[in-house]
This record gives sequence, structure tokens and C-alpha cells, in this order.
Amino acid sequence: MCVYRFSHYLLSTTLFLLLLGGCSSQPSLYSVLDEARVMMRYSPSDALKHLRAHQDEADSSPRETRMRYYMLMAQVAYMNDETMPSDTLLQQVVDYFNKEGSANEQMNANYVMGLKYLRARLAPEAMQYFYIATDKVSDTDPTCDFETLMEIYGQMSQIFHYQDMYENEVSANRSYSSIADRLGFTYESIMGQERNIEATLAMGDTAAALEQIEQVSRMYRDNGYDEQAAATQMYAIPIYIDRRQYDAARSTMQLVEQHSGLFASDGSIQPGHELYYGTKARYYLAIGHTDSATIYFNRLLHAGYDLSACRGLLDIYRRQHPDDYISRLFSRYITASDQQDRRQANQDIHKLSYLYNYQRFQQIADKRAAEAERTRLTTTIIGIVILLLVAGAVVWFVSYRRRQRSRQQALQHILDEQYRRSTQYQADRQREINDAEAALQAMTDENRQLKDMVEAERLKAEEQQRTVDEQKHMLDIHMRQLQLDQERQNVAESHFFDSGIYSLLRQHLSAETILPADQWTILEQRILQVYPTFHDKLYSLYQFSETEYRICLLTKIKVSPTNMALLMATSKSSISQNRSRMYRKVFHKAGSPEDWDDFIMSID
Repeated sequence: MCVYRFSHYLLSTTLFLLLLGGCSSQPSLYSVLDEARVMMRYSPSDALKHLRAHQDEADSSPRETRMRYYMLMAQVAYMNDETMPSDTLLQQVVDYFNKEGSANEQMNANYVMGLKYLRARLAPEAMQYFYIATDKVSDTDPTCDFETLMEIYGQMSQIFHYQDMYENEVSANRSYSSIADRLGFTYESIMGQERNIEATLAMGDTAAALEQIEQVSRMYRDNGYDEQAAATQMYAIPIYIDRRQYDAARSTMQLVEQHSGLFASDGSIQPGHELYYGTKARYYLAIGHTDSATIYFNRLLHAGYDLSACRGLLDIYRRQHPDDYISRLFSRYITASDQQDRRQANQDIHKLSYLYNYQRFQQIADKRAAEAERTRLTTTIIGIVILLLVAGAVVWFVSYRRRQRSRQQALQHILDEQYRRSTQYQADRQREINDAEAALQAMTDENRQLKDMVEAERLKAEEQQRTVDEQKHMLDIHMRQLQLDQERQNVAESHFFDSGIYSLLRQHLSAETILPADQWTILEQRILQVYPTFHDKLYSLYQFSETEYRICLLTKIKVSPTNMALLMATSKSSISQNRSRMYRKVFHKAGSPEDWDDFIMSID
């Protein structure tokens, strides 16, 4: 084991020196990669353009640098939904880092290869590489790239969901939430647990699903995500309907519609959530209100959910016998049903292919693990034998040196005795005395030099004190200048709040009318006269949308969220959501709207 660790240390040192040599020979391309990694967090499209501009340089670089370039290129291309490097090239990346890279690099390389197959809609192959990626690292290692590992489990969860492998999906979501907890990503951790609600419902365990709904909703609420807490209750409505607990279903629908933020002020649902119309239609159909059920099934039909909507409408109109309507609706139902059957057939074939490939992959992995174990055992035995041989050689050499030292000491003792008895001994003694006097004189000279050095250090300290005094004087001047700048800014703020545009703003608020586009421009100009660097500092953090930027301007002049909603023709909850969302975009963690307001007020 000691030999194995020593050999591993030598190998790690060699790789480090090689990487250090590579960095010194290719500093420019390494800078390109570092810049692209930063850019991909805020502007993936710019990161892709940046990498493509240096592709020729990467192709002519050493293999290690080229492999790192194409691994990053594949990640950025996937984020931009652009064409990724070929699977042949990415296989070279995987082979290289599996052999030469660290555990995190091996995980990233296999993850990128899985994304390549996922883009090609080859879920079995993608899942194989995702499994390999998770096996490359340990979640107990503090140096693990936990953010990438969390992304992998998120991808695996989605594949399991569409493959109807719900138990595997639950396991993947738990791993996702556990890693999110470790990173301090509270919102993502709760989201992972929320996804398990759908899996539990798909497995038919409604009792467990209700417990999970209450637990997830409570966690959202405890962490300040009230709208998400209300939206989570939407999962419970179909359960209550199936159980004929109509009062519970009705109260839950009222909670969702009033507090989830999924509905606009006019009562229309936000895009992407139209399936809720089907849930409401089922409720009204269950309590016998067929007219209301018909309205919501028609809304579901207009939203593009043909199969679910047609089933509900046919069930209603079959009882009322409108033959002309049924004939038109039935044709649309048949078309949607045929499409669903084809998708289901493709999913079933895809699922069988996945199971076959997964079992084959497991057999290969077991075989490789057995071979690796045999290799490790052989290496250990050889290391032990070598260690025993080395230990024997060391023992023999130490014994031999001890005997040699004993003979030399005996011989030296005889020579010393003869030397003391000779006349040369006296001369040597006199020479030693002379040497001691010379050493004493040298020490005296050295003491004089030390005194000179002390004096020089004293003069240097005095010079440094003068420099400190000058710097203090300059600092005082700078502080006075800051005070003058603050006074000027206070005067500018006073002029702004006394200006016509601010009065016009107050008029719009009193009349509860929105602020026109040209007056937004004037308002921005007057604010930037007071805070000249506000726009540049804000946009250096993130490319905000027009709505987000206007919220920032109104926050800077202390307009309340309620008045913001009036000026921008939106709801107060939408304003709060935007402020929380901007905080997450800039700081990459959850924050309240008030946290964002404090940050905006801190910008000059």
C-alpha cells in the first residue's frame, strides 16, 4: 500500500509538472478558456462566439489544451442549442480525461458526452455516460464539483420520468436535493423534492403524494416562497376530485388561484399552465356543472391539448346528442389519439432499447471492475515483494555502514594519539590560536558593519514615516473631496425631486395611469444626471430587460412596489417576483425583493 501511494504521488507530481509546462507554453489559450467559463454564466452566446474565434488556435495546440477546449465548447454549444462537436471528437475527449484527468474532469467529460447523446435523442446512451460521470466522483470529497454533479442528477431525473422509471426518478431527485442542500441552494433542493410528487402520483400512491405536497408546500412557505407554496397545492386537486372530497378540492383551487401567481389580474392563466383548465373542468363535471366544465374543456382545447379536451367534451356532449358537433369533435379526437399512440409506441420501443443497453452496460462495467480488482491485487503483491527486497537491502547496507564506521573510529583514535605525541601538535595549537584571534577581529569588523546597518535602517524608517505622513495628508484631501461630491449629489437629488419629471410622475400615480415611453426616457436621463454611473455599473453585472431596468430606476428614486405596478401596468406580485429574480441572476442565490432594493440603493 505504501509503494502504491508513493507511485501515485510520483504520477501526480509528473502530471502537475506537465500541466505546468503546458500552461507556460500556451498562456493565451488558457486565458481564452478562463474567459469563456466566466462568460457562459452570464452570456452563453458570447462565450460560444469567443470560443469559435479561437478554434484554429485550439486545433494547433497540444493535445491536453485541445481536449479542454472541445470539452468546454461542447458545454457552451449545448447551452446555446447549437451544433456540438462530433461524437468521435468528444469520445477522444472522454478517453483522454478518463486516462489523464482529475476526478472532476473525468466527470465533466463523460457528462458532456451524455449531453451529446441526449441532444441526439438517444436516451439509453446518454444515461450510460451520466452513470459513468456520477461514478467518477465521491460526494464525500470536499473538492468535488457539486454543481455539475447536481446538474447530472437533474438530467437523469428527467430521462427516468419520460421512461416511466419512477423509482429511479425518485432516487435521482433525492440525490439532486441532497447536493443542493450541501451547496446551500435551498430553492433547488425544494424543487427536487417537488418533482418527486409527480413520480409518486404516477406510481399510484396518492396518500404518500398528499404528504409530500404538504411537506414541500411547508418548506416553500418557511423559506419565503409563498407563491410556489400555493402552486404546489395544485397537485392535490385531482386527488381530492378522485376521492370525491369536493370541498377540499374547491378550497384548494381557491388557494391556488389567489396566491400562486399563475393567474393574471384579469383571471387569465399564465402561458404554460393551461392544463389547469382540465383540472377545473374535471371538478365541475364531477359536481354536475356541465356548462362550466364545457367552458374549461374548450379553453383547454384552444390551448392545444386536443386529446384531454376532446375526451372531456365528448363525455359531456355524448349525453346531449349534438350529432354535428360530435362528428367534428370526434374527428379531432381520433387525430390526437393516433398521434398519442404513435408517441407511446416510440416511447415503448425506446424504453426497451434503454433497458437492454443498460443491462449490457452493467455487464461491461462489472467485467471492467473485476479486471481492475485483479490488476490492483497484482500490483499490490508486486509492490509488497519490491518493498520486502528494498527493506532487506536497506538492513544489509545499514549493518555494513555500521561496521565500516567502527573500523574508521578505531583507526582515527590511533592517529590522534600519535599526532598529540608529535612536535607538529604544538605548531598546530599555535596556528589554532592565531586563527581564533583572526576570527575575533573578523567579529569586531562584523559588529561595526552591523552598527552601520542599524543606522541605515533608522534613516530608512524616518523616510518611511515621512512617506506615511504624506499619504495621510493625501487621504485627508481625498476625504474632503468625497464630502464635496456627496454634497453635490445631495443637491442633485434635491433638484431631481423638485423637477418637472418627478412632478409628472406623481401626477401619473395620482391618476393611476402608466408612464409613456418618451417620459421613461426623460426620467432615465434625469436619474442619470444625479447618479451618472448607475446605468454602467448595473449593466456590468447582467444584461437586464427593459422591464427589469425600469424597476431598478423606480427603486433608485424610492418609488414603492404598489406605485411601480401602477406606472408599469402590472401587479405588485409581478414587481416582487422580478426583484427576487434579478437578485438571483446577479448573486446566484435566493434573495428577497428587499435584498434587491438594498443593493440598488447602494449603487452610486
